[in-house]
Amino acid sequence: MIDWSKLKPYQDDKRRSFEELCYQVARGLYDDKGNFTSIDDTGGGDGVEFYLTLPNGEQWGWQAKFYYPNLRLSVSNRKSSIKNSLEVACQNHPNLTKWILCTPTNFTNLEQTWFEVNLPRFIPNDMNVTLEHWGDSDFNNWISEPRFSGKKLYFFGELELNLYWFRTQFEKQIASVQDKYNEVLHTETDTDAYIHAFLGDAAFAESVAERLTSFETDLEEFKETVTELQSDKPYRVDWLDMKATLIPLVKGLEDTLTEAIGQIREAHDYLEAQQLNKVQSLN
Repeated sequence: MIDWSKLKPYQDDKRRSFEELCYQVARGLYDDKGNFTSIDDTGGGDGVEFYLTLPNGEQWGWQAKFYYPNLRLSVSNRKSSIKNSLEVACQNHPNLTKWILCTPTNFTNLEQTWFEVNLPRFIPNDMNVTLEHWGDSDFNNWISEPRFSGKKLYFFGELELNLYWFRTQFEKQIASVQDKYNEVLHTETDTDAYIHAFLGDAAFAESVAERLTSFETDLEEFKETVTELQSDKPYRVDWLDMKATLIPLVKGLEDTLTEAIGQIREAHDYLEAQQLNKVQSLN
């Protein structure tokens, strides 16, 4: 969860830092939809901190209000400030079709009603502008996504134990030990075999080839045994009625073993070609 008290200031101003966070999130969500333009509002304000221009000329604008630690809109003249920002945005951006208000808190029911019912009244009649609010829950959801990896550390100084962090730590560790590995001195264990099997690499393919050769040799010996069982007096023993029952069973087993070895051979061919998805598709 985001701790807004830990938001790092930008140029000694947390408000500017919050504006930049909103900009980074918006770019991550909609960068493929058009062109973003950031506004320097030190000259009096533009009604938006930045806006997105879509290919059809429409614009979406974002206004950031860092109301913290006192979160409510009823404080001071915050509602009036929001209304003025919306009016200025409509004046300066006649092609505005969406206006997003960003705050570090979720709205109460009364604030949501004011935002949805009262605030739209200040949109000019000749404009069709949709109002949207980004609050605490929205930012918590986005910051946790892999595509925004690193944002929490950058803006709040909080370590993120995500995939990027684990990959970075692994790469650091492997970089320090890779030169210490000596293949000549290394003794393989069962763990090595498990790793090769998991990766489906060349070493595992070679292991499968060796076992396949052994299986094929055993199968040929098995076939010779079946042939002997089918003779008049196998191994010079009188099998009586047992032979009639045994031979169909061993013939069925021979067919099963032949099919299994055929699939292992096919798997080996896929492994050598590094087509691991085809190996996994085998029965």
